[in-house]
Amino acid sequence: MSADIFYLVLILAGLAGFMHNPDLLNAIGVFGSLFLLYLAYGIYKNRANKLTVQTPTVHTKNLFKTYTQGFALTLLNPYTVIFWFSIAGYAANKDLHTGFTLFGLISAITLWTTVMPYLVHRSKHKIPQSASKYLSVFSALILFGFALSLFADLLFF
Repeated sequence: MSADIFYLVLILAGLAGFMHNPDLLNAIGVFGSLFLLYLAYGIYKNRANKLTVQTPTVHTKNLFKTYTQGFALTLLNPYTVIFWFSIAGYAANKDLHTGFTLFGLISAITLWTTVMPYLVHRSKHKIPQSASKYLSVFSALILFGFALSLFADLLFF
C-alpha cells in the first residue's frame, strides 16, 4: 500500500502534468489496452484451473526487512507501474476534482489491499469449480471490454 501511496503522491506532485503530451498519452493508451487484453487472455486461458487451498508456512522475519522487501517488490512491479501511469494519463485528460479523486484512489487502494484479500481468503474454499470458471470468463470479458473501450477512445476521439 505504501508503494501505491508513493505513486499517488508523484501524480499529485505533478507527474500528471507531463502527461499532456498527446503522443505519450496515445502510447500509454495503446500499451494499456494491450496490457488489459493480455490480462483478459491470461484469466480466460486459466479459467479451468482448480482452486486449491494451501496452508502457508510462516517464517518469522525482521518486520522492517519484510516491509522494505514488499515495498520494493510493489514499487518495481510492472503491473503497478502500468496501473499508475494509466491513472496519471487519465487524470491528465480529465477535469477531475482533486479532493474527490484523491479520496476515491485512497479508498480503492485501501479496499484492494485489505478487504479484497480477506474476502478471497475467507471464500476461496466455498466457490465451486464450475462457478470459478464462470467468474473467470466474466472477469476476462470485463477486462476485454475495457481494453476495447480504451482502444476505441484512442481511435475515434
